[in-house]
Amino acid sequence: MSKKNSNGWTQVTNDTIKDDIVLAVLRTEKKHGSNFSSAHELYAVLLEEIEEFQDSCEEGDPDPAELMDTISAAYLGALWISKDNGKDISSFLAKKSDIEDLVIEDAQGLCAAMFRCIKIFWASVKKNEPSLEGLLKLIYVTSEGLLWLCQEGRNESQEGDRI
Repeated sequence: MSKKNSNGWTQVTNDTIKDDIVLAVLRTEKKHGSNFSSAHELYAVLLEEIEEFQDSCEEGDPDPAELMDTISAAYLGALWISKDNGKDISSFLAKKSDIEDLVIEDAQGLCAAMFRCIKIFWASVKKNEPSLEGLLKLIYVTSEGLLWLCQEGRNESQEGDRI
């Protein structure tokens, strides 16, 4: 399980991230349920979570909890969509995203990458064919961003990491 940093952030590592995500998803599911009334609602929830992270970045204090909320909502959304169309997402979750040239140099760059993923999902929603592609990319990008943000001693002045 993850540990708290002295500044109150959860120290998520490669060793703990899967367990941390499972716990976050279970907490979210218990609090809000696992169904969405529509793909539009799912999009709105994800957009709100990403905007909350962006707000914390603009305040100079990027909040990893907002990233975990985004991952939880995207994961529950992917499960909800896959249940409706009979697809199994487990094989997709094991793969890395094919988003090329993603470099996290700062929290704003992470926000931009997350917004690119949500646009992919929104494009499928507008066609009335919600797809898993954007959600699974969002889970991957946000998970990598969470690891980046929670690295001990990480600050905005350090060079970006290619993921």
